[in-house]
Amino acid sequence: MKLKATLLLLLTLVPMLLSAQSYEKEYEVYFAWEVKQVDEFIERFNNEESAFINEYLKKKYPSSSLSREKMIKSLFNTKSSNWNFGDINSFIKQVSSVDNPQYLDFNSGNWFARVNCRISYCGKPYSAMLIMQRKAYADGSAKWVIVDVKYADSNMRQTMAVAAQNGIMECPQPVDSLTSLNPMSHAIGFMNLDLATQKPENIGNFVIASAGRSRNLNLFIDACLRNKLKIIQATSTTYSFLQIKGWRIEIKQFNRQSQNSGWLISKLVKIPS
Repeated sequence: MKLKATLLLLLTLVPMLLSAQSYEKEYEVYFAWEVKQVDEFIERFNNEESAFINEYLKKKYPSSSLSREKMIKSLFNTKSSNWNFGDINSFIKQVSSVDNPQYLDFNSGNWFARVNCRISYCGKPYSAMLIMQRKAYADGSAKWVIVDVKYADSNMRQTMAVAAQNGIMECPQPVDSLTSLNPMSHAIGFMNLDLATQKPENIGNFVIASAGRSRNLNLFIDACLRNKLKIIQATSTTYSFLQIKGWRIEIKQFNRQSQNSGWLISKLVKIPS
């Protein structure tokens, strides 16, 4: 009876153990291929040897290698049915050219974050999209700044315009020159974005220079200075790269159990020359 019971127990456990091992292997593969950060997207696009996926492939499959063309193809959202495959092939051929390869540069200013966020205006909840840019400076420092604002509610914007009809308040010299959005704010989903409106006297640290400000951004600054507008929370982010001649790359995060997951190209736009 004891032997029979033992056999029955083994027959029950073996499938469970095999299933657990299969799941762990599958999870490992998904984790390896998931593009977990925007920085990692750039590393993969450039096919850098130090990219996590390349380290993983070297360890698991030392005799095989992944070309840059295939690496870039893996960065497209394969679940979309709206791709122009002619454009994709032209794009990949251009950036992976042997004679003139093109890469993305993390430190270049020519990429933007579009951050959807919850805000409050006069104590009421609204939503807005902040267009952010990573600015690098000659001394080696960098930070994220707001370059434009898009308001979801046109009536709210009109109310802001009325409030500023006698003149938009001039953005003052920041009281604390060190308060700003650190250059790695994107890695935490801009969860520190509320810093921009916590102390209106420092709003100048969080926006671009006056020469490049749009009407919408000036209204945003004015509302902050009047203590009427506060950023509550960032809710989602997409990124746009304008670093490849003739193309705009847009990426967003896809959370799913798949090798094709994480920060992937969601849109490829050909820019007329």
